[in-house]
Amino acid sequence: MTEPLDPHGAAFLPHDLWIDLGSGLDPEPGFMGIDLEGDVTNVAELAVGRVLRHDLWGGKPWPLPRSSTKLLRASHLIQFIPHTLIPIAEEVAERMISPDPRAREAGKKRVFSSRSFVLTQDAFFWFFDQAWRIAAPGCRFEVTWPEPVAGPLKDPTVRRRIPLTTLQYLSQDGRRQLRATEYRVGCDWHVEAARILVTREIVAILKKPELNAPISPPPANDTAPVTPRLGSPSARDMRDPSVPEGYEDAGDA
Repeated sequence: MTEPLDPHGAAFLPHDLWIDLGSGLDPEPGFMGIDLEGDVTNVAELAVGRVLRHDLWGGKPWPLPRSSTKLLRASHLIQFIPHTLIPIAEEVAERMISPDPRAREAGKKRVFSSRSFVLTQDAFFWFFDQAWRIAAPGCRFEVTWPEPVAGPLKDPTVRRRIPLTTLQYLSQDGRRQLRATEYRVGCDWHVEAARILVTREIVAILKKPELNAPISPPPANDTAPVTPRLGSPSARDMRDPSVPEGYEDAGDA
């Protein structure tokens, strides 16, 4: 993914940032914030207690250097990520077609037709891929969101109901278990801790492994049944974050 270029100060930021995503104008003490309603627009002005104005799922890479962040948090934010597709690359496919008789006479044996395709990524995966890009090895990412409950949530602006088991889509090993390796997502967040609170909130601590951390081997039996590692396993709870809410609920009736 393209590294954002910022000639206005990103290179001068310390490489142990504490970033509060979706902080509003009041980031957690000790943190810098990023929010659509930030009070600064220049990365060089970012400091503890200040909030950089940026759309976290608007398709523009977050204006922070790669591996610059030591601690991340997102409190009651990810449930508002819209079901949109973000363009991330463009590919060109060629198809061979038979030349017409005049082309054969001119000695042209093959003719190719080209067509370009725009590759897109679900905004949910975009968000966690961007967090992965700015996270330094060993970075911890604390994420809090409401537990999905039976029936609609009261807040009409909520876009997603996210069970605990959705975290499996954020690691390479989890995507292998779910047979979801075709998704355009590159992050490999490891779940260090996760629990459901009595307040009906889910709190998860994700971690980017250290550079010398051992790599998890693939499952010994790749045809074995998939068993969720987190939460209460059920077909309903294995919620694909890229599936729109209305489509998925239709099958639960």
